[in-house]
Amino acid sequence: MSHVLELGRQSTVSGIDLSLAHTWPGLASIAGLVPFFGALALVGLWCMGR
Repeated sequence: MSHVLELGRQSTVSGIDLSLAHTWPGLASIAGLVPFFGALALVGLWCMGR
C-alpha cells in the first residue's frame, strides 16, 4: 500500500521528483488490486442474486 500512497503524493508534494522509478510500483500495485477487488465484488453480487 505504501507504493500507492507514494504515487498519490507525487502529484501533491513537490519534494518527490516525478520519475518512472517512483511511478511504476504504484501503478503495478493498483493494476494488481483492481482485478482482485473486482472479482471480490462480482462474487458478492453473485451471492446476493441467489
